Amino acid sequence: MTHRLDTSHASGASGARLRRAGISGLAVALWYATPDYLRGRRSRAVAKTAILSGAAAAFAWAPASPSAPPVPDDAALGDTPREPGAPAPAGTGGRRWTANPRVVIVVGGALLLAGIGLNIATEKWIHRFGDRLVRKGTLLPHTAIGLVAGSLTVLAGLDELPGRQGIDSVDSRA
Repeated sequence: MTHRLDTSHASGASGARLRRAGISGLAVALWYATPDYLRGRRSRAVAKTAILSGAAAAFAWAPASPSAPPVPDDAALGDTPREPGAPAPAGTGGRRWTANPRVVIVVGGALLLAGIGLNIATEKWIHRFGDRLVRKGTLLPHTAIGLVAGSLTVLAGLDELPGRQGIDSVDSRA
């Protein structure tokens, strides 16, 4: 028994995703490496703005990945439309979940603020970690951090390639 990667469905979409993963990885690597090459806070801000602008331009210029397939409606899922007041199909409990808009806004806002706070805390920790490595005498520590973070970003982007489920399929033609 062997594990095989199914590549029969490979198309230009994979290339577009690969380019986007590479652009993201390069931008992340450059972002984290800047303290090794630019000491002033203002010059780092200008460089990071240029990195973001370059990445945005590259994303705008790179061909887009195909959009997600449309979400099927109830009829496509086998649900037949019902008249108001008609009994619910067996197994549904007769209810559909609907969210209170206020709850969605409050919870969404809280999650957004928590995400921003976590991002800022992580950025500060990574920068301080690089500074500790500088004090220990490590050569270009922020660049090393950038290379690791950029590589992880590329890998995360590659996770979106279509058909990755084929990796786990078992081929009995061993």
